[in-house]
Amino acid sequence: MAKDHTNILVHEIEETRERLADTIDELLVRSNPKNIAAKQVDAVKSKFVDSGKPNMKSIGAVVGGLLAVAAVIALLRKLGS
Repeated sequence: MAKDHTNILVHEIEETRERLADTIDELLVRSNPKNIAAKQVDAVKSKFVDSGKPNMKSIGAVVGGLLAVAAVIALLRKLGS
C-alpha cells in the first residue's frame, strides 16, 4: 500500500517536472527578442495589408496624419521667423 502511494507520488513529480520544463521552454521562445520583433512586424503589417492587398483606409489615415504634423511644423516655423 505505501509502495503504491510512493509510486504515485513519484509519477506525479515526474509529470510536474515535464510540464515545468515545457513551460520554461515556451517562455524562452516567447521572450526571444527576434520572436518579439517578428510578432510586432506582423502586427504592424496586419494594420496596413489586408489579404495581400494594401489597406488604403489605414494607409490614408497615417499619411494624412503625417501631412497634418508637417503642416503644423511648417506653420510654427513660419510664425517663429
